[in-house]
Amino acid sequence: IRLHVNPVMCSYELNGTSVPGNLADISVSGCAFMTDAVLPPIEAAITVTLTFSPHESFCADFHLAAKVVRHQGQLFAVQFHNLDQEDKQALYKRLAHEISQVSFIL
Repeated sequence: IRLHVNPVMCSYELNGTSVPGNLADISVSGCAFMTDAVLPPIEAAITVTLTFSPHESFCADFHLAAKVVRHQGQLFAVQFHNLDQEDKQALYKRLAHEISQVSFIL
């Protein structure tokens, strides 16, 4: 399941250069970015940095190894790599918290 969450500060690092982007969606296995910069090549190994608003019970900063898996316009998607069980659980809990903060109008 891919989720759309409240605005999250995010960037990615490729070859030592940090590039800002906008998070389009996220799951515990990967995410999609929108950027005005040149897209990283498919199969490129990058580091994704996600910074959520501070919270006393949940991790706010994530630095995740990832691989670029697809491009679509100015959007690219990555798959997280080598995410250990502890980090995966922390990300899952943070995403569950973010989703609980969304208001739905019927």
